[in-house]
Amino acid sequence: MNTLFKTVTSSKTTILKSTPSEGVLNFKSNIIESQSIHIKDLELQMLIGINEEEKNTLQRVIVNIVIEVFPNHDGKIDDINSVVSYVDIIELIKQEAIKQHIGLVETFAHNIINACFDNSLEIESVEVCIDKPDVIKETKSVGCSIKKIKV
Repeated sequence: MNTLFKTVTSSKTTILKSTPSEGVLNFKSNIIESQSIHIKDLELQMLIGINEEEKNTLQRVIVNIVIEVFPNHDGKIDDINSVVSYVDIIELIKQEAIKQHIGLVETFAHNIINACFDNSLEIESVEVCIDKPDVIKETKSVGCSIKKIKV
């Protein structure tokens, strides 16, 4: 008999408990909650790009963002002030978009991520994907994704 199989099915194992009446083994588990908010396909018009024509012409930019946050007390507090609000995040992204001309989509992504961390202590990580759909005709879009994790 396989040693691993024998270990896993043994009733002497401390990580398993047996349900004698059913003969079923149940793994003990601790529950770890993860919570995130996401914003999909936020469309903006902004000055972004390194080419001369991009410096004076608004371009369409699509922003997708996933923000992992510290959990909201198992949902026991039903109050907007106890969560990171996606409405506030959208406003923050819009403000970053209109501040000034930005050369690179990578710079815009970093600006958004840094603003998120600066505005909320509840945020654990931020992943931003920036797409420019109208730049290269042979593609649906071009862009970048950047993720930062608080350590």
